[in-house]
Amino acid sequence: MELPELLKEFNEKKSEVASLRTTLNKINSVKEKFYKEKREVSGTISENIKRIKQLRNERDKLTAEVKKLKEKRKKHTESAKEKISEVKDVNKQRKEIQQKYNITGDPTQIQKQIDAIEMKIETEPMKFEKEQKLMKEIKQLKKKLEKTSKISDVWTKSHEISKEITEEKKKSDELHRQVQKQAEESQKRHEEIISLSNEVKDLKKKEEESLKGYIKEKEEYDKIKKELEEALKVLNEMSRKIDEAKGIRKKEKKAWKEKEVEKMALSVEEKLKKGEKLTTKDLLAFQAKGE
Repeated sequence: MELPELLKEFNEKKSEVASLRTTLNKINSVKEKFYKEKREVSGTISENIKRIKQLRNERDKLTAEVKKLKEKRKKHTESAKEKISEVKDVNKQRKEIQQKYNITGDPTQIQKQIDAIEMKIETEPMKFEKEQKLMKEIKQLKKKLEKTSKISDVWTKSHEISKEITEEKKKSDELHRQVQKQAEESQKRHEEIISLSNEVKDLKKKEEESLKGYIKEKEEYDKIKKELEEALKVLNEMSRKIDEAKGIRKKEKKAWKEKEVEKMALSVEEKLKKGEKLTTKDLLAFQAKGE
């Protein structure tokens, strides 16, 4: 193939290589965009899964705590029920004694009335008539108290059990509040788990789309890269042939020049033999032969 033709094909191949490089860079840009997107989404998924595990642990601990609190509350509730049943029996017993002996009033309250009147007599200045009246009232209350002594133990037991019932209910209510609080915290974590799980589900779809896009662009990238490599090989081979053709052309040109110089030198020698006048061109040709 002649040099001009080689140069023409070389330039065409060079343009093809430049075009392939441009295409390859564009594909690489899209490919890397998909890769970056996929990596970011994968990172978010990983963080969400880590958070879900943490929330599950917290939720399970809270659920276990709620179960323990419910068991404790159940014990106090059952205890209160048993004591309510017990106090009913004691009050029934008290009413029976009151009816039998025609006793009215609460010994505890009667004693409090007596103590209050005695305190008033001791601490407040009053007329003799009023003091006598209060003393008489104390005497009547003491008689009443003496009469109620038959149910004193029953009254005391009833009050003690009632206090215990109140205490058990108080503990049960406090435990109920704790159960509600812990259950609410557990529910919050459960709802966050559901929300994050749905988010992970959506992110996985996005991750899959990014991966598909990356794989598609990677395949196209590899295809164009191979084409570019092949084109570069051809371009290099063409460059070698051009250099070779240029070398041959240079040698041919040199040989032709030498041949021309030889011819002119012979012409000069002929002129010298004949004694003809030499021109500047003849002198240069003769000098070139000597070189």
